[in-house]
This record gives sequence, C-alpha cells and structure tokens, in this order.
Amino acid sequence: MWWQLLLLFTAGAVIASLAWSAIKSWFSENALPTTSYGELIKKKLSNGNYEVISGVFNNNTCIAKKKWVAKELDDDLKSKFGNQKIIKIEL
Repeated sequence: MWWQLLLLFTAGAVIASLAWSAIKSWFSENALPTTSYGELIKKKLSNGNYEVISGVFNNNTCIAKKKWVAKELDDDLKSKFGNQKIIKIEL
C-alpha cells in the first residue's frame, strides 16, 4: 500500500536525468519468463523535457508499462535510441 501512495506523490515529478540502467532494471522487474519483448518510446516535449514510455509485451499484449519525464537522457540511453523514437528491446 505504501508504494501506491508514493506513486501518487511522484507521478508528476520530473527527474534530472533518466539512465538506461534504471530502465533496464524496470524491464527486469516486470518481465515474465514468457515475455516476448519490450518497447521504449521517446518524445521530446515542448518544454524541452523528454517523456519516455516503456512497455513489456507478451504475445503482443502489453502486460506492464511505465512513463518517465526527465530533463535529459544519459549517454547510454541516447545511444540506445540513436535517431529513432521507438526501439524494441529483447528481454
């Protein structure tokens, strides 16, 4: 129950820098043995921040998702995206 309250308080928070390691950990925590893949979507917002949405998919059905808003992306995450806005992650 405490984590639900924490989510309520942090849902609108903007983090300074989003790291690939944090996203990788989230995928590890939410993947199932039968999980097919993960997807990441990057969007540059009008205020300069980034919105990154992740999803874990099993048989083309999203079984978990999360959204981060950050002022910047770390170098590893920038490298993963390259010039793409959507990337597929093998889990």
